[in-house]
Amino acid sequence: MHAQTRWTLRQEGIYYITAPDAKDNSDLCFLEFATGKVRNLFRAPQNMRGDVAVSPDGRTALYGQADEAGVDLVLIENFR
Repeated sequence: MHAQTRWTLRQEGIYYITAPDAKDNSDLCFLEFATGKVRNLFRAPQNMRGDVAVSPDGRTALYGQADEAGVDLVLIENFR
């Protein structure tokens, strides 16, 4: 089985994707090192698949989302 990176490390904290819930939804969350607080930034309408990437300025994120037709890349803007 292929290992998935479901988080990305940044100087200010860690962005990560939660495990899917009973409805197959996942969240993009942020653990801020300075405060130790976790913020839920975005709820995906379907389970996020694979890696998450966050732009250097922290304004956009990119993740994969799978459905019966395949996997699409999804860009999230202004989520913080």
